[in-house]
Amino acid sequence: MMLCPYCKLGISLDTRKEDIQPLENGKGIEVVQGFCPMCNNFIVLIKEGSCIWIDEDCELSGNEVIKKIIFPQFHLRITNIEVPKKYRDELNEAYSIMFVSLKASAAMSRRLLQVLLREEFKIKVKSDNLSDEIIEFQNLPGPSTMLKREVDAIRKIGNFAAHPRKSQVTGEIIEVEPDEAEWSVEVLFNILEHLFILPEKANIRMQNLNQKSMN
Repeated sequence: MMLCPYCKLGISLDTRKEDIQPLENGKGIEVVQGFCPMCNNFIVLIKEGSCIWIDEDCELSGNEVIKKIIFPQFHLRITNIEVPKKYRDELNEAYSIMFVSLKASAAMSRRLLQVLLREEFKIKVKSDNLSDEIIEFQNLPGPSTMLKREVDAIRKIGNFAAHPRKSQVTGEIIEVEPDEAEWSVEVLFNILEHLFILPEKANIRMQNLNQKSMN
């Protein structure tokens, strides 16, 4: 799974693969191109990883295959000024570093999620544990059912039960599960949208409506 740089949704790119080119350092590089299945925009990736030879064909292998978007020439970034800068910077960095280290990106996302639950949703639990804070988030009246499910999925996709340090020391860089880093970044964007972007849009609509009613 990856995040589409156009529509900001987690997707499995419908790709057309090219031949893998082996490099001298035992790694291989591959150009992958395809269309986002959600917004139908064109994306080109470069993938790099360990080159494993099977018969006469090279396949990319390893715990982390680095993926870098080379087209379009922009990356997913939150620039909305209504989102506090400290949250924008943290999420943008978590996304950018994903193409270098999935483990580091997931760690930054876990840390930001815990900060948002505590500072913006006022979650307080005795255990000081992210997993318990996510469970407590499910009981809040404000967030939508969908957003609650998405946040809870971070705990499940990340397999917190098998890796308790993800909950106990959120910023620690440890092994990630498939799609964990990508999913975490997408959900964090949805949280910031819920907290800051959508309320500001609603406020602007109400201001415009009130102005029209006065004319």
